[in-house]
Amino acid sequence: MAESYAGGLEGQVAAVTGASSGLGQATALAVAQAGADVALLARSAEDLEHTAAIVRSVGRQALVLPIDLAHEDEILSAVDSVVRQWRRVDILVNAAATDVPARVVDLSTEAWDHVLAVNLRAPFILARAVLPYMMRARRGTIVHASSVAGKRGWANAAAYCASKFGLSGLTQALAAEASTRGAEDYRGWSKAG
Repeated sequence: MAESYAGGLEGQVAAVTGASSGLGQATALAVAQAGADVALLARSAEDLEHTAAIVRSVGRQALVLPIDLAHEDEILSAVDSVVRQWRRVDILVNAAATDVPARVVDLSTEAWDHVLAVNLRAPFILARAVLPYMMRARRGTIVHASSVAGKRGWANAAAYCASKFGLSGLTQALAAEASTRGAEDYRGWSKAG
């Protein structure tokens, strides 16, 4: 997959959540191979360092940001770190996700809140934080990794399915707001950094 994008992202900065493993790690490596420097966000510093070593092996810079996506202050601090490092964010990929499988009658409010915080609230906070930089640059890409759970619910996955349905709605709303016509609303936005 990365070879098809080779050379297409030189000079750009990508922030990727869930970059310590799975889809997030694969995405981080693909954008690095395509020429972008990458901010790597996930909980495990050790696993992020492994991803960073691979990113650096293809000649790109990597910024390791171990954070808990359930905490807004950590998310905002990570975005500030990316902007301090590169003064921009061109690409945001929200690939992190979590689940607490359980029947609704057995699902605790705490578990529900945690799944929604990581899968839906964190992408909202991250998009809100990076969008001013993208709008100021008049370019940018935000990708939210969803699943079939964003189109169809099933048993024992109420929180996960709700988060992915919500992520689909958030993605559509962001696309409408940041479209060429919608971008006019963001003129004059600035952010220190």
